Amino acid sequence: MRKNRTLAIAAAGLALAVAGPATIASASVARPADEAGYFALCSQGGYTSYAEWPDRGGLETVLVDNGTCLTVYLGGDVNEQVNVYEYDNGDSIYIGSTIYNGLDGETITTVAGPSFYVS
Repeated sequence: MRKNRTLAIAAAGLALAVAGPATIASASVARPADEAGYFALCSQGGYTSYAEWPDRGGLETVLVDNGTCLTVYLGGDVNEQVNVYEYDNGDSIYIGSTIYNGLDGETITTVAGPSFYVS
């Protein structure tokens, strides 16, 4: 599925859009893998990627360039759908979905294909 998308990059923290979904900025923090409340997206597949939480009103991460990771605190204590996308010249290409639960934390790593794995 392809769709055109414009992603605003917030200056820091969590930006709340007045007329649309919120965007998680690129405020990375060091953390142990799978620490409760934290989510990390690592782009390792040769492309830029981002994640979206439809149950949080379309909350999205900023674009994560190939070879970099974004770590943010999301909290949460229930299972939530996370959609993962490749971003290519203004087009968002859906890769797949998984479940995030803030009680466990999660790291998604994109790989060539495009695809991803969860740890």
